[in-house]
Amino acid sequence: MKKRIYYLSFIFCFMLFICASIAALLLLDVYTVSAATVSETPDDPYYEDQWALHGEYGIDIEGAWAVTKGSSSVRVGVIDSGINFHMDLSANTGMGHDFYNDNSYTNDALGGHGTFVAGIIGAKGNNARGISGVAQDVELVPLQTAEDTSGLGNSKTEDIIEAIDYAIDFWSFGSDQIKILNYSISRFGDNIEVVEK
Repeated sequence: MKKRIYYLSFIFCFMLFICASIAALLLLDVYTVSAATVSETPDDPYYEDQWALHGEYGIDIEGAWAVTKGSSSVRVGVIDSGINFHMDLSANTGMGHDFYNDNSYTNDALGGHGTFVAGIIGAKGNNARGISGVAQDVELVPLQTAEDTSGLGNSKTEDIIEAIDYAIDFWSFGSDQIKILNYSISRFGDNIEVVEK
């Protein structure tokens, strides 16, 4: 049964990825003229190493940035090991909650998994620091569930479910709404409670 759930979860995620990619391509196709004329290469020192964003195998993020870099009105909940008070993330990081320790201190260790994930999503770009996030202007909300803030710890199922409920219940209205939840922790495929949530 566990293998079946894992495969179904993988297939679902793959299909979701394909649909999102098609939608993004359609959106970019509409704005091809403006993307080609307004493309901007950021001055962040590690941007050139972010091969998934540009180049032959990248997603042509500069074309997408010509359309939008996100919006501060879009809140992204990051269920992970917290977010470090990092120079590339602090401007985009709002208040969150640590569900493992049941407090509001969500500072991940420097180099922790939650910090990496948050950077990919929303690190400030073109500030001559670190990397460029995909959606540089969104607000990141740390929803810490890992017991070890180095990013190597495990998350308890009940903490993950509590983080999802918190995002839905506490942040569900108006401008405070968390519109996107990111959960990049492994082993979700065989955790039926989280999959059903």
